[in-house]
Amino acid sequence: MFCPKCGANNPDNATFCAGCGTPLSAQRRVVPTPVAPKPQNTRRSSGLPIVICIIAAVVVVIALAVFAISKIFFGSHSFRGEIGFSNDGALITASVSDDEITLIFSDRDEEGTVTVNVPVKSVDVGDTASVYTFEGLTWDDVKASGTARSRYNDYRDQQPDLELSGQITIPNSATKGGAAGKWGIEVEIDNIGSYYSYDEGETVSEGWSIWAQVDEDEESVQIYYPQYAPEIELDGSDGEYEVSYDGSVLGEINVMPE
Repeated sequence: MFCPKCGANNPDNATFCAGCGTPLSAQRRVVPTPVAPKPQNTRRSSGLPIVICIIAAVVVVIALAVFAISKIFFGSHSFRGEIGFSNDGALITASVSDDEITLIFSDRDEEGTVTVNVPVKSVDVGDTASVYTFEGLTWDDVKASGTARSRYNDYRDQQPDLELSGQITIPNSATKGGAAGKWGIEVEIDNIGSYYSYDEGETVSEGWSIWAQVDEDEESVQIYYPQYAPEIELDGSDGEYEVSYDGSVLGEINVMPE
C-alpha cells in the first residue's frame, strides 16, 4: 500500500506509514463480497384466477338454490294429498299420489263402501292444472264391502270385461289448499258388451266427461255435464268449503294437500 502523503510503499496490513507516520487505516479499501443475482421469475404470481373460481362456484351454488326454491314455492307441481266431499248421506274421498289415485265412496245410510284404485300412468303438470292419465282400469281395481257388495257383484256379472281409461284434472291451486280452477274427469269405457248392444257378443265403447270450473274468488262453481249445467255456490276458504245450490246446502268440500 502506498502512503497518500509521502508515497512510501507500506505492507497491505500496515496501520501507519513507515516513512511519515500518516495513519493508513482510513485508506484501506473494502472489497465487497459479490452476491449472485436472484433469478428472474418470468411468471407473475397472482391470486386473481383463484378468486374468480371461488366467485364462480358461489354464483353457481346460489343459482341452483334459487332455482330449487322457486320450484318448491313458486313453480307448478302436481297435487298430492286428499280431496273430500261429504253430506248427510255420503262421503267421497280421493287420495292422490304420483302413481295412484284412491277413490272411496261410502254410503252412510246403507253402510256400504266402494274403493277404486286408479293406477296413474303419467302426470302432465301445466301452468294452471295437472292432468293424471290412467288406463287399463278393471274390476280387479275395485273393491266393495257392506251393502255395496251385492250391487258391485251384479255390475261385474253383467259386464265382466269392462275396462276404463281416461284423465283426471286437478287445478294447481289445490297444492296450496285452494279450489280455484278447472276440475274434471274424462273416461273412455271399453268392452261394455251386449248390455248396450243389439247384437250378441258385440263390444261397445263409450265416453263421458264432467267438468267443474271454480272462479278465482272461490265463490261459485260452474258444472259442465251434458244437458245439465247448474251453477253451484261456494262459501269458505283455505281448503274448507260449503257447497250450496239454489239456497240449499249440498255438502262440504275439503282440499287437504300433503
